Formats: sequence, structure tokens, C-alpha cells
Amino acid sequence: MATDQKTTLPCPACTKLVRAPLNRGSLKLTCPHCRHIWTWQPPDPNHSSGSAFDYYDLLQVASHACPEVINAAYGRLAMKYHPDRNNGDPEAERMMKRLNEAKEVLLNPLKRAEFDRSRVSHGPDKANGAGVPSTEWSLPRDILGHTGNPVPPELDFFVSSPPEIGPLISAHSTLRHGQPPNRTGDRFWSAFGTAFLGWIAGIMVNGVFSVNSDFWGVIWILGLPTAGFIWTWTSTKVRHTCSYIGANGAARFCAENVRENIVFGEVLHFSSATHFVPNILHRKEYGTYAQTAYSMVWYDSNRQPIFCIEGEHRYQDNLPPIDDDYHYAVAAATAWEGFASRSRA
Repeated sequence: MATDQKTTLPCPACTKLVRAPLNRGSLKLTCPHCRHIWTWQPPDPNHSSGSAFDYYDLLQVASHACPEVINAAYGRLAMKYHPDRNNGDPEAERMMKRLNEAKEVLLNPLKRAEFDRSRVSHGPDKANGAGVPSTEWSLPRDILGHTGNPVPPELDFFVSSPPEIGPLISAHSTLRHGQPPNRTGDRFWSAFGTAFLGWIAGIMVNGVFSVNSDFWGVIWILGLPTAGFIWTWTSTKVRHTCSYIGANGAARFCAENVRENIVFGEVLHFSSATHFVPNILHRKEYGTYAQTAYSMVWYDSNRQPIFCIEGEHRYQDNLPPIDDDYHYAVAAATAWEGFASRSRA
């Protein structure tokens, strides 16, 4: 007769280890040490996150917890379950490995976003939409764009708003629904076609101009197709950004070529910053307007930069297009001022 599989998890009250069966459905658990009773949702064996544990429950933090809270929770539990403090107890060692894994995932914006997306299908955040997969999540209708105007319905938000930035204020995405993906295979064949045309052009140059030098003959025949391949490959790479401004922070994610290929993510928690330095500079060349450079930088208590939004545009009298990060930068600065005012109150 098969026995139920069991796992070990910390009691929310006394943090001592408790054995629990890995059954389907919610379980009422009673801690044998402090008699605390709580409801635990065992992991779904079909869950696609690659983890058998809810990292938020494991660290005993909320799904919107900021990095400072996660670090503090990890430190408290790590002190308790470190093998050196438990005489090599195998259960403590396994718990320590799980804590390290939870910290690594939750402190990495990309890994945390992926975990939130995979967790929502059976996790507690489904009701409020936090971390819902991008194919299912949609922007609330009352949220405006970073410019203060309604969000165009064709915008594709390929990553959901991180819950840790607080109530959403504004959002924008440079990706549009129905926009064809720029796949690697298509880019390769486009670059190969350009290289082939460059090879033909090199042969024609050698023939028309009667190039007698072996060196220049090779340069024309091989240099043109190589340059054409590199130019086409780099110029067809497309990046899209998806950005959010919340009452407690800002977040930005980047997908390359296809919406599923998330290559960059960053989250600013306003509580992590102590001061903010904006800079907008209008540059001139020969007495006429050339461009506007902008940078918004947040610093921590050690005066080290922890978050930066910067760029440039060439619109002196008018605002740049809505896809320009300038609007994201201004919206983040405005939200920061609101957060700072509430903190001082």
C-alpha cells in the first residue's frame, strides 16, 4: 500500500518545522510545538513553475513584499535553520536549500515575474490579477497611460503589473496586439539573403572594375556579404518595453523579437530610495535646438544610484511620441513625489 508523500514547512507562528502531507486540496495543519492551526494549500503536481513550494508562504511574506521585507524574512529563517545551528539535521539542511531557492527567485525581477505568472493558476493572487499570465491578464479599464490619456486598446501588455509597486497609476507598452513576431529564423534568412546579394555585388565589382589585387578581390567578395549579413541581423532585432507606475514604485520589462522572450526586467520600490535627482537638459548646436536629454535617478541611503530612467528626444516644442521613455520617466517622478509627500505626512 502506497504511503502519502510528505514535505516539511515552517509554522507561521513559531517557525518550527512541521511535517505535512502532499495531498490535493487545502489542509488544516496543527503545529505540534505551539498548537497553532492554519490552512495550507499543498502544491499542485501539475504546476509548471518547476518548484514544489510557494516561495511567499515559505518565507512567510505577502506576494507584494518588497526586497527589504524578503531579505529580512530570509535572514530570520536562515538563522533558525542554518545547518551549523542544527547539528547537521537533514530536515534543516533541506529547509535551508528551499529558503535559498526562494530568496534567489523573489529577489530577481524576471524570475519573480515568471514565478508569479505560473503561481496564479492555483495561488491566492488570482482574484486581484497580480502576476496573471500575460495571455490572460488585461489592464484595468480605469488605468491611464503615462501621458495621462486613455490607454489605446491595441497595446499588448506582455508582463503583468508587479504587485509590489502598489496600486497601479499608469501603464504603457510598445507592443501592439497582432504585431507579427520577429523570429530568429526569419531574421537569419533575411540576413542570408542580404549576404547573398552582397556576394553577387562583390563579384560584379571585381568584374566591372577589373580588380587585380587578390587582397581587394577577397575583400569585395567576402566583405560585402559579411557586412550585409551583420547589418541585416542587427537592424532587424526588435525590442519592446512594458512599463508600469504604481503608488509605491515603478517597473519596466523588455521583450526581444517575440513577446515570450523577456530579456530584461527592473522594479523600483520607492521605499528603497532616500532621494531623487531629475535632470532635463536642452542641448543646442550652433545656437539652434538639437535635442533634449533627460535622466531621472533614485539613490539609496549610501548615495548609490539604484534606479535610472534616461534617454533623449528631438521635440523642442512638442512632447515626444507616446512610446518614448520620457513619459515613463515623468510619470515615475510624479509618483515618487506623491509617495514622498505621504511618507512625510
